[in-house]
Parts: sequence; structure tokens; C-alpha cells
Amino acid sequence: MTSYTVALFSVALLCNAFMWITFAPIAAEASSFFFPAAEGGADGGEAGMIDLLSLTYLVLYLPGTMMASFVVGRSGLRAAVILGASLTALGAGIRYLSVAFWPLGGVASYSVCMGGQCLAALAQPVFVNCPGKLAAHWFGLGERDAALTITTLFTIVGQAVGQVLPPAFVSRSPGGEVLGMGLLMLSELLLSALSLLLVCAWFRSA
Repeated sequence: MTSYTVALFSVALLCNAFMWITFAPIAAEASSFFFPAAEGGADGGEAGMIDLLSLTYLVLYLPGTMMASFVVGRSGLRAAVILGASLTALGAGIRYLSVAFWPLGGVASYSVCMGGQCLAALAQPVFVNCPGKLAAHWFGLGERDAALTITTLFTIVGQAVGQVLPPAFVSRSPGGEVLGMGLLMLSELLLSALSLLLVCAWFRSA
């Protein structure tokens, strides 16, 4: 059971870390997608708006930490992990809805995407701050270092995946149209939703 616990936590953490960095490797395409009238794509003034999507994770770290600490103290680790996975999946769903808002204009679509990103950002401290508690609850003294290392490592793995996969989904047509943004966000939604279902079904309190 302890191996399942680490695996479930690590996958949920990976999903959240992946969403953090999604737009960084495709900044030019994201800028053109959300702000098609902008001059120069990611080299224009709207490039900073794309950077803000990643910065939400830093801005909301303290509020997210307070939320995570409260939930862990009041309801336990399982409730906190379910909350984190739920916020990640809900954030991914809202980000995917931003594609539907695209015909209404870039600002509307970007605003919806930012709302989803903020939810995922609030979930990050659950996964970043809880590996030590997870290791202490589920593992003996001789196993805690390994469990802590594995779960912490998945933050880096998630960021690496977030750097590699988005360029594989998103491209430009010969006419300059951005393609694949919806497919990218849908894949994040499906992965996050699957992670949430697995956490709800299998993650147990110590």
C-alpha cells in the first residue's frame, strides 16, 4: 500500500507541476493564440501576460500554503491531497474552457485560462510541502529518505515534461495560425482528472 501511496501522490504532483510550466516553451505561440492582434507575437508587450501564467504559482504560494496547512491539520493528509488533485483537475478544466472562449476575443480567453491557472497554483503547496508528512506517516525511519526523494523528484519530472510536451502538441500552420492548443489543454485535463479519480479511490490516510 505504501508504494501505491507514493505513486498516487507523485502522479498528482507531476500533473500540477506540468501545468505550472506549460506555456513557457510555447510562449510565442501562446501569445499569438490569446492575443492574435498583437504585433510581434511573444516579442510584443503581450509576452509578459504569458509569463504571468507561470508567476501565479509564486504569487499564490503563501495563500496555498496556509490553505494546505489548515486542511492537513483539520482533516488529515488524504483530504489535503484530494483537495490538491481536485484544484489541479478543476484548473485544467477551466483552462480547457478558455479555448471555447477564444472566438469572443483573446482577453476573454486569456482571463478564463488565468482563472484555471490560479486554481492549480493554489494546489501546488499541497504537493510541495507535504512529502515530508507523507514519508513520516507511511514509512519507517529507514525508508523515509527514499520516499521523500522520490516524491520531491516528481516536481522536477513534471517541470521537465512541461518543457518537452507542449512543443510536441502546439505548432503553427503555414499561414501562421496556432494549432494544437486545445489538444494540449485537453490532455492536461484528462491526465489531471484521471489522477484525481485514482487519488480518491486509492489514497488512504495513515
